[in-house]
Amino acid sequence: MPPGCTNHGPQTENEPTRSPDEPVTEYGSLNPTPFVQGYTNRHPAVPRKCWAGDPEDRTSFHPDQATWSEQNLPEILFEWRRGNCKNPDYEPQIRVDGAGIPVFHPKDTQKRTPLKIYRNVPRILSTEAEGWLLEAIMRQDSRITIKDLWAHMPANPNRKSLGALQMRTKRFREQYRLASWGRSEETSEWNRQVAEDLSEAQKAANTTRGLQPYTVTEVTRLRKEREGTVPQRSRNKRDREEADDESAGVQTKRAKVKVKEAGRDMHRLGLT
Repeated sequence: MPPGCTNHGPQTENEPTRSPDEPVTEYGSLNPTPFVQGYTNRHPAVPRKCWAGDPEDRTSFHPDQATWSEQNLPEILFEWRRGNCKNPDYEPQIRVDGAGIPVFHPKDTQKRTPLKIYRNVPRILSTEAEGWLLEAIMRQDSRITIKDLWAHMPANPNRKSLGALQMRTKRFREQYRLASWGRSEETSEWNRQVAEDLSEAQKAANTTRGLQPYTVTEVTRLRKEREGTVPQRSRNKRDREEADDESAGVQTKRAKVKVKEAGRDMHRLGLT
């Protein structure tokens, strides 16, 4: 396994892990089936954020994540690049309701892709689930998307949009100066900044550990600095619109001049 690749097993020395023979169908399921070994009603060793407006809005206990906290973040978050880390070698099962009918994401109106059960996703995720927790779960298995995590959250008024959840993970990465494993123009710019801050030893070890987290003020300043370099397409579009407006204004002035000149010619010829 490459340096820093820790997505298949305990993240710390004392962290519990599942036995290879332990049933797994309950993990990540929203069915009313209790977890094996009575995990359903147990809470993490460290408290997770929850929403007080709904007693069911609490992240379910997961044995492999019991010791995770903002003070003890899983090592996979500090991996600079995904590298050769592979997804778990199981095929996620399709989620079904009590009648055995496949469950689809509420936004999947065409019912094209049933939701799946991933072993590292808690049965219920609080609508207040921390950005670091969502990010770690998705890094452990690249097949998991923010939509899958959103579907594990109670459908109460506090459930945020998919975009809001993505911003939650982004804000966490920015604060802790963690690379993004996504692929986009914006993440590439951010990863370039992270790479510049890493030493050669850190790059060789594939880790961002050692970088001091940013303060909120520093994150805000960096965002403002990147505004002029990242959204090229938006800025170019704005420039084109301004150029079009200017061109339209010139054309309007020319048309008015022509109309005025035509009026003078008609008056001179006695046609008016």
